[in-house]
Amino acid sequence: MTRTFLPLSLAVVVAVTTAGCTTATVRVRQPDGTYRMTEELVWTHEVDGRSYRTFECQDDYMVATDMSGVTYEWPQGKGRLEDDWTTTFEGEGLRCEARKRTLTVNGRQYGEFNKGDHVRITPEGRVVVNGVEQAAVEGQ
Repeated sequence: MTRTFLPLSLAVVVAVTTAGCTTATVRVRQPDGTYRMTEELVWTHEVDGRSYRTFECQDDYMVATDMSGVTYEWPQGKGRLEDDWTTTFEGEGLRCEARKRTLTVNGRQYGEFNKGDHVRITPEGRVVVNGVEQAAVEGQ
């Protein structure tokens, strides 16, 4: 019984720990327009016992984050990876929150994106998904 219990309990712990988790990653734009993973522009801070990762975009679309299969490209400003599901971002006159596959820009919601979508937020607060500009969700 003990031999079966240990592997089974370990499997349950792994399943519970990884269920629903998504990892937010940060990528930096290269001169050829491609992106590479980076830790160079990511800083870790501890506030009230919680650890946060922050990043800074010195140029528009210099940094992209990936969450839940959606890529978010950011304009000039600063962002913070709150947890594996949420990134907040602020630029001049711009306040965004990406939570899993949803995005709010300056208080306007843009619905839920599909896995594989590429979302670009412009400095003016417009949202472009897979090359097509999107309108905010009605009633928001």
